[in-house]
Amino acid sequence: MEIKFPNVVSKKNAIEDIYIDSFTAEVYVNYGKKDGDIRAIEGMKWEESKSLSTEEKNSFLIENSHLVEVDDEQIQNMMQEIHHLTRDKEQQIYIYLSRETFKITSIKGKEGTDGECIIESYRFIKEYNEKGEKIVSPPMIEVENIKGALLGQVHTHNLVQNKERKNKFGPSEKDEKSASNLGIYIYVLDSWNFWKKNAEVYIYRVSPTGIMKKVGTTKGKGDAENIVNVGLECLNFRVGR
Repeated sequence: MEIKFPNVVSKKNAIEDIYIDSFTAEVYVNYGKKDGDIRAIEGMKWEESKSLSTEEKNSFLIENSHLVEVDDEQIQNMMQEIHHLTRDKEQQIYIYLSRETFKITSIKGKEGTDGECIIESYRFIKEYNEKGEKIVSPPMIEVENIKGALLGQVHTHNLVQNKERKNKFGPSEKDEKSASNLGIYIYVLDSWNFWKKNAEVYIYRVSPTGIMKKVGTTKGKGDAENIVNVGLECLNFRVGR
């Protein structure tokens, strides 16, 4: 991400936090503070802040925004749950920004099939540029009337039932393509290799650029030492830190 500082006398006067849209999680501003808070704000309020001085803007933005938090416990529980549910079909959860709580949390997506699950997301047209080209939103989800910004996805790999195919560890080519098309992290649980409900299942991650990495395990019985905060990773990736 390109980091830009405003025309102020000192960086101390720059906007203090990172701001994202409360609906789409699109990044409005990130001035490079790695330890800054991430806050969600409505688009109309963000536009309103543009006419203010930098000093006025900081207080206005804080008053009209919400601190974004990560519900890691809920996400850890959901990852363990979809592993437990996996038999002959893949299972999935979406990592998203809740419009109601301003938390990064998860919700169960549609059950997949043997060896595949489909991420049901959409984008909407925000505006048209000077060339008449569509400018669209980042990927969004709608599950059971719950709408939110899609920041990542976690799915399981079941023991394949097709005898002509074989399981392999980590993300598939389809997973890599999904990450690239959506611009998000995709996480894979190798559930086919772990049968116990409370197993500490290997978690792999693939980025939009195709970088694959084994990042940790699920929580297991709750005492796993190598768990990964998937929600925080997805949020940090969105804001570019």
